[in-house]
Amino acid sequence: MSQSVWTKEEQKWLVQIVESCEQMKQQVDWNEVSKQLNGKSKSQCQVRYLKLKNSNVSDSERYHEWTQAEKDILMDCVNIYGKDWERISRKFFTWMTPLKLKNKHYAITKVLPDREAKKLLAANMSKESSQKSSSEVDEEDVYQKLRELLGC
Repeated sequence: MSQSVWTKEEQKWLVQIVESCEQMKQQVDWNEVSKQLNGKSKSQCQVRYLKLKNSNVSDSERYHEWTQAEKDILMDCVNIYGKDWERISRKFFTWMTPLKLKNKHYAITKVLPDREAKKLLAANMSKESSQKSSSEVDEEDVYQKLRELLGC
């Protein structure tokens, strides 16, 4: 049997494995997934999963929260193909424009970590401000903490 042909059982198993990892908040180990699927390659598993997940999805449903598995696949694609958004879109994320992929990559690597840093800063500042009166909180302290967290 050709390794590029997927049986219904293999496709069902693929989805179950990936969804199980996501439910347990674990990163999908695509190499391990490929071993469990009769030697399908990591890339074949990733592509098939994306196609299964996004087949028969209407345009209005395509605006969804990205799963960690999808983010991992996008990051793997960028590691392999660089920022060739046309190619990545054509081969892996056919329902997304190259610009949307570029923006998602930016959000994953820049915007989301900054938001997490700001949340952490806010949590730290609220702890400190509970120790100080609100009039004692200096705006420069806030910016200093933000610079420390962002590594500026």
